[in-house]
Amino acid sequence: VPGPADIDYAGGRSTSGVPAFPNIMGDNLKAEDVTPKDLKKAVDDAEESFLAMCLIRQANIERHGHILTHLENSYMLGNDKFPTTVTEAYNLMLNMKNPNQAQRSNRN
Repeated sequence: VPGPADIDYAGGRSTSGVPAFPNIMGDNLKAEDVTPKDLKKAVDDAEESFLAMCLIRQANIERHGHILTHLENSYMLGNDKFPTTVTEAYNLMLNMKNPNQAQRSNRN
């Protein structure tokens, strides 16, 4: 299992030469403080979020394009509602109503 020192973090290196990246609290977290278990969880969470986004982006644009538009618009307004799991993405696609669909139905 690769250790934290094997990762080249986008946050650069701390003054001690050890990779550092900001944590949720805004402080720098040094790579030597990250356990292999923490690193695996972070990688697993990132992979799950990536797969969730892939599911939405690869969906039929006619049926589910409104979801991506809604998520992007919400994000721009400061509401990060992007699904973080494949299950959340699937449920969003299954249950979110397309506002344009109702308009098309009314025209027929």
